[in-house]
Amino acid sequence: MAMLSALVVLTSGVGAYTYYTVSDELHDSVHSELENTARLQAEELTVWLDERSQITRMLSQFPVLDSKDPTQISAFFDSEMANLPDDFVAIHYVDTTSNEVLASSSRERIGGTALGEDLSYIHGSLQFSNANEVAVSEMYEQGDETHISFVSPVPDAEDRAVVLVSSTAHLREVFHAPFDGSFVQIIDREGIVEFDERDVSSGELYGEQGSQALTDGFAGGIGAYEAEANSAFDEEHVVAYAGAEDLVVVIHAPTSSAYHLQQTVVTDIGLLLAVLLLGIGGLTLVLKRNMLEPLGDLETTLNRLRGGDLDVDLTTDRRDEFGSVLGAVGALRTDLVNQRRDAEVYSTVMDTAAAGDLTARMDTNSNSSDMRTIATSFNAMIDDLESTVGSVMEFADEVQLRSDHVAQGAREVNSASEQVAQSVEQISHGADEQAGRLTRVSEEMDTLSAAVEEIATAADQLAANSGEAAELGADGQIAAEGALDGMDAIRDETRSTVEDVAEFGALTEEVSDIVGVIGNIAEQTNLLALNANIEAARAGEAGEGFAVVANEVKQLAEATTDSATEVEALIEDIQSQRETVVTGVERMKDRVTEESESVETAIDALDDITQRVEENNTSVHEVTSATDAQASSTEDVSAMVQEVASVSEETTAEAQTVSAAAEEQAASINQVTTSAQSLAVNAENLQSLLDQFDVDVDEAGSSVISDTVPNTVAGVGVEPGVQSPAVSDGGVDE
Repeated sequence: MAMLSALVVLTSGVGAYTYYTVSDELHDSVHSELENTARLQAEELTVWLDERSQITRMLSQFPVLDSKDPTQISAFFDSEMANLPDDFVAIHYVDTTSNEVLASSSRERIGGTALGEDLSYIHGSLQFSNANEVAVSEMYEQGDETHISFVSPVPDAEDRAVVLVSSTAHLREVFHAPFDGSFVQIIDREGIVEFDERDVSSGELYGEQGSQALTDGFAGGIGAYEAEANSAFDEEHVVAYAGAEDLVVVIHAPTSSAYHLQQTVVTDIGLLLAVLLLGIGGLTLVLKRNMLEPLGDLETTLNRLRGGDLDVDLTTDRRDEFGSVLGAVGALRTDLVNQRRDAEVYSTVMDTAAAGDLTARMDTNSNSSDMRTIATSFNAMIDDLESTVGSVMEFADEVQLRSDHVAQGAREVNSASEQVAQSVEQISHGADEQAGRLTRVSEEMDTLSAAVEEIATAADQLAANSGEAAELGADGQIAAEGALDGMDAIRDETRSTVEDVAEFGALTEEVSDIVGVIGNIAEQTNLLALNANIEAARAGEAGEGFAVVANEVKQLAEATTDSATEVEALIEDIQSQRETVVTGVERMKDRVTEESESVETAIDALDDITQRVEENNTSVHEVTSATDAQASSTEDVSAMVQEVASVSEETTAEAQTVSAAAEEQAASINQVTTSAQSLAVNAENLQSLLDQFDVDVDEAGSSVISDTVPNTVAGVGVEPGVQSPAVSDGGVDE
């Protein structure tokens, strides 16, 4: 009930909030719609006025107006009218002094008055300060239509202007209010109604001078507000406005029409909220009678079941969901009774197993699947536990038996280890004596080896000196042959240089010929420059520019002549030096030929010296080889003696190591014996503990360690009663 009451309060609050929110939103929506309409219409009016002002200014600047020919101007206006929008009525060419129409697209207006004498202007005036100004008149009646005129002065003609007359019928198609009974007005800065959608107050003074719509609108503002009945509108209404340059667009809409949708929606929301609250109230009564009271009774019954009272009354005559729930609760109670009975039986079986009887089992024929699962899992667990305990019993028996065998084997191994230690001591003493004698033999062999090595060293030094002499002779021969090759290369290079110098001489002669040609061209250019100066002097002032060019050409020719002379002098110097170079190169070629013959003689002498040194070197190498062989044999004997001594020392060390290992093994065997005795005691204790369990395990094939644990002691491989034949770590057999 508390929840339903909260639902009623929440629904009322949400409904009230929605009622006022929608009302405010619709109210703001009306104002926003009127503001947007006023703004769009003000923008449309501004564009319409600007477009026609621009057309008028362009027409006034066409060159045809400079002719001041009425016939041409009228024909021009006729052609322009064909391209202008339909709301253009006429184009006049006017004398602004007399206000007379001099030319027009409307021939009947020629000679008449263009603008009314009392016509005022909503923008600008006929006193123009520049040719780009356009004056816009107020709207005025002419015949059955309302017109507006645009006036633009003709450039460079102070008393001439172009007047474009346009109908305001287009504005009537554009300017209309969105609600029934609403209307649009356009007011100028004088407070005059220039346009009235109703055609009621056009040309009259606006009824609400100084209102927010005018003051804010002429400042460029846009807005909407509510107003009481006044001289502008005779009932309560909404006013929307928007500025359009020197005009203000004002929309008047009666509140009864503007807020009609708001009132309708708010009324519908109120009715819907009332119906909703009545529905919630009726639903509350139904729920209380058919659901809340039975739920309370069901809660009481379930609490008694949860408290352990399985005798509660669950009978009902209902055939709905509550009847089904009570039937399910009755089935649940039956299951609880059966499970309680099974749990008591299972508890007895568990107590029996806990007392040590591992042959006890639970009955798996329970009506409850959960209890059957528990019984099956318990029986499987007891089976595993019974098997494990039986295996542990057999293992305990086997451990006790094997611990006795291990203790006996450990005593036998201990005795064998003591015998091995004594034998190793004797081996170690004999090895010490052998090592001493081998050391003295090794010292004598070292002395003999040192003497042989000194002889070999002297022979090696002699062989090295002979080899160096042979190498020096060979190097000298190679150097001499290289010098001879260099002489040949110099001789070839000298011959090539002579040929290049000769070719260079021929090239300088060709350059000299070219320089001569350049000199001749420069002299002829100089003569042409002189002739040009003479012709320029004859031409007088007309030839001054030509004379300047001729002087430049003359100076260039003189500079070219001087350069050619200098180049010719340089070529003569080069030719003179070329002859000197050729003479020097010829002399150098002769000297190179003479020196080449001397180098060949030196090469022959070096060949003889090298041959003699190589023969001596061969003899020395034979002596060195014999000495090296003797030294090598001596070193081999010494090395063998040292190796035998080393083996003897290693034998002594290994014997000592084996002796120490035997002692350590004896100590370890004592520890194993102690541990085996302790293991036997623990096996007896384990057997007494396992005797408390009752198990039914097949004795055949259940041995745990007899087939898997080898009959060994500490990894040594000794069976009980058998003595070890060797010590594996020492590597020495008895």
